[in-house]
Amino acid sequence: MIYWLKEYAAILIERFIETELLSEVVLRFRRSVQTMNKLHKLSHITPDDCKMFDEYMTKYSTYEHSQPHEIPVELPEPDELKADMQKVILWSKEFKSRSA
Repeated sequence: MIYWLKEYAAILIERFIETELLSEVVLRFRRSVQTMNKLHKLSHITPDDCKMFDEYMTKYSTYEHSQPHEIPVELPEPDELKADMQKVILWSKEFKSRSA
């Protein structure tokens, strides 16, 4: 069950990037780029925001993609996963207040 949760962590991080960080300007499975009344929100993105999402994408995408058996990937503990997701939720609230 824990492995299943780790896979979905990467998907959740990707969705946060699409919907929150990029304000749905760009979505993976949408052909168009939609900027109307959204583009100004991108100016509130900081280097720290990018760093956080880069770190989480690196950390959690390994569970979604096949890895060589010679280099096993250690699964994070459930408490670590919970703490990371709580941090992203707090980030989301703070980011919304920045770009309001």
